[in-house]
Amino acid sequence: MVRRRDDVAMWLLVIAVLIGGAGCSRASAERGTVTSVDWTTTHPLSGVVNGETVEVRASDVGGSFPLVSIDRPAVGDVGYVLSGDIRYRGVHPAGFVQLWSVFPDGARYFSKTLARQGPQASLEGDAEARPFEVPFSLATGSPPPTRLDVEIVLPGAGAVWVGPLRLTSMGDSGAWWSDRTGGLIGGVAGSVLGLTGAILGVFIARRTHRSSVLAVAAVFAVGGLVILAVGIWALASAQPYPVWYPLVLGGGLMMLVFGGVHRMARRAYTDAELRRMRAADLSRP
Repeated sequence: MVRRRDDVAMWLLVIAVLIGGAGCSRASAERGTVTSVDWTTTHPLSGVVNGETVEVRASDVGGSFPLVSIDRPAVGDVGYVLSGDIRYRGVHPAGFVQLWSVFPDGARYFSKTLARQGPQASLEGDAEARPFEVPFSLATGSPPPTRLDVEIVLPGAGAVWVGPLRLTSMGDSGAWWSDRTGGLIGGVAGSVLGLTGAILGVFIARRTHRSSVLAVAAVFAVGGLVILAVGIWALASAQPYPVWYPLVLGGGLMMLVFGGVHRMARRAYTDAELRRMRAADLSRP
């Protein structure tokens, strides 16, 4: 009964931490939002407003459909992300959301949704409402853009509905690490944790290295709690997504997985010891 109450308390703590992290995430996102575009108050440059969305329809010849221009956005000196929700029907061939960045010297650069999956995926076929993102990273020393132009590009026929838009700064020079570093940290940490878990699983199955298994599992579980706390601190400090996400995800998984491994291993070794004791008792004359 005591063990069950301890397990319930642990799960309640985990749920509370995750809910708190989600709240910090929302607060962080709100602080990073530079501009919001609401179609109920902003008239689109093309398409028809349908509720809270803009509806764009193209014939077989397709076309480019400008939605809005954002003048002098205060996006900082690192980069920015245009995001929102989008749904589409009968889009063939693949279309995309395109963001043009216009700089003080007149130079124009674009970024578009051309990935095969995820929030940066292209628009092809049919899809219910899903999030999309169009990021743009500024070169070191580059001035911010003077204008951003958002458009939907459809090479062929199709219908697209675009929800309210958000323009968010990627952060400032105080970010703990870059997108690429965050991905590298996540990949390396995942490999190490997976390998460690596999090794511990082999030792537990063979009922060997009891003290080492219990010590490693305990260290990783406590380490996961510490990393999770650092991740939530990063959220509360308005660190960008590539900083806080690997910490929250990795720390939470470490705490849950290796905490469970520690309990499972302790029971497995205890059961094995009891079986040996019973066998020894039965073997006595």
